[in-house]
Parts: sequence; structure tokens; C-alpha cells
Amino acid sequence: MHTTLATATQHLLDPGGIDETTIRSALDRLMSHKLDAADLYFQHSRSESWVLEDGLVKEGSHNIDRGVGVRAIAGEKTGFAYSDEIVVPALTQAADAAKAIARSGGTGRTQSWKRGEHSPLYEPLDPITSLPEEERLALLRTADEAARAEDARVKQVI
Repeated sequence: MHTTLATATQHLLDPGGIDETTIRSALDRLMSHKLDAADLYFQHSRSESWVLEDGLVKEGSHNIDRGVGVRAIAGEKTGFAYSDEIVVPALTQAADAAKAIARSGGTGRTQSWKRGEHSPLYEPLDPITSLPEEERLALLRTADEAARAEDARVKQVI
């Protein structure tokens, strides 16, 4: 059985080669410059959407978003930086950017790293694994039929 930390490590950190030492190093890098506080935020979200119109699939989409955000606080000043990629150089650059913003005397945000055109770092697997595609479509069709059966005035279900 996976613990929450093991699951987060497997899905967020391992694909980018980030481990506990890397995280400690990034936080040490931040805190060594007279900051009051700093934190890292790792994000991974998945979504899938289907649009059924008149019993036919009209649209479908699948999206995976991943990234790391850094916040650095020095007195009343806060710096934010983020990367849309969870890899060591992105984490390092985001930490440096957030630290620089916080120490410069202003509050601001910056994107410190943007994915270049290269091979993907993780497989673009379908994240919706609870039901096979046929069952998801059957569920949409069932909803379509139920809406139409509920009231004869229903002419279109999307």
C-alpha cells in the first residue's frame, strides 16, 4: 500500500529526478540569503472532458498540468516564481528568482523556467483510469437518455 508521501514522490518528484536532497538544497539555497520563510509547491493535475450531443461524441479533451512554485518571504516582501516543469534546473531557477524578488524590495511574480521544445519527460498517459472509454461513453449516453425520458420537452442534451 502506498503512503501519501510515496504517491507524491512517485508522481511528482521521481519523473524529474528530484529527491529529498534536491528539495533540501533548494530550501537551503533560499534560506541562506536572509529570508524569513520559503516554501515549495508541487502541482500535478489531470483532466478529461467529453461532450456528447444528440447521442454522438462531438468533442473530447485530455490535459495534464505539472509544475513547481516557490515563495520567498523577507520581512514585508514576498517573491513568487514558478516553472511549468518539475526538474532540478527549473526548481533551482525558480528558487533563485523568488529569492531575488523578495530581496529586491518589491513583491512580484515571474516564470523562471519554461519548457523548451524537446522530448517529454513523462508519458502522456490517459489519467482517467477508473472506467474504460466505452463505459464512460455509455454513461454519457445513459444521462442523455435519462434527460430525454424525464420530460418530453427536452429536445437537446449536451
